[in-house]
Amino acid sequence: MKIVADGAWIQFLTNDGLPASNPPWGYISKLDLVSGKILWNAPVGNMNIGGKKTKIGTVTYGGLATNSAGILFSTGTEDSNAYALDADTGQELWSYKMDAAGSAPPIIFNHNKKQYVSFISTGGIYHNFKKKSSTIYTFTISE
Repeated sequence: MKIVADGAWIQFLTNDGLPASNPPWGYISKLDLVSGKILWNAPVGNMNIGGKKTKIGTVTYGGLATNSAGILFSTGTEDSNAYALDADTGQELWSYKMDAAGSAPPIIFNHNKKQYVSFISTGGIYHNFKKKSSTIYTFTISE
């Protein structure tokens, strides 16, 4: 007997290729696990609207990682940026434009008493991720 598992997904989009709901389409939230309360929501991802770069919160297909200093790293947005946020407030601390969208959670590691974060940029499979790449970006983290 041969068993094959296959999957498919579709999106409900407008004629211009945007999700058929109001933005933000992607955001990060901090949740208090004891009370169940959402402490903050931060839209992540920029989009050009009317010729102006707007932080709208794009669909995200990457992941998150945080370090002990309270820096939350995010990747996988439609704008192909890697982001660093303050884990306590959700405030954006830093961003970096990659060749293509991130496609996996960031990787945080230590080497020779320094901390680093790496982002994998492949472009993923989401319909709006037109540009493809095979790049790993690595940065030192200053605390």
